Amino acid sequence: MSTRWQEGEVLVVLDDVRDYQDLESYLPPAESRFKLLITTRRQWLGESFEQLNLEVLSEAASLELLVSFVGEARIDREINEAKQLCGDLGYLPLGLELVGRYLKRKQDLSLAQTQCT
Repeated sequence: MSTRWQEGEVLVVLDDVRDYQDLESYLPPAESRFKLLITTRRQWLGESFEQLNLEVLSEAASLELLVSFVGEARIDREINEAKQLCGDLGYLPLGLELVGRYLKRKQDLSLAQTQCT
């Protein structure tokens, strides 16, 4: 299997893993040049994993991140909608960044128009 991988150090990132056993056969060989980063919502994957728990952003930090993409004036105009949007996105940085970048391109779109119904 290691012949499929290029030489040098390799970082393999697996996002939102639900069952480690389902993907175990697809993993690179257990050599020191391979590093594996797994994200999961599960609390425990097994003894051989070093676990790092991450929390979601606070409402204030979420708003600050959104401001960095769309500007303070826009957020101030629709502060209640901005707070709702942050909550709808689970205060997750990736979701906030994706929506923030979208809103930056769509200046005529209000924050209220982005909300789920």
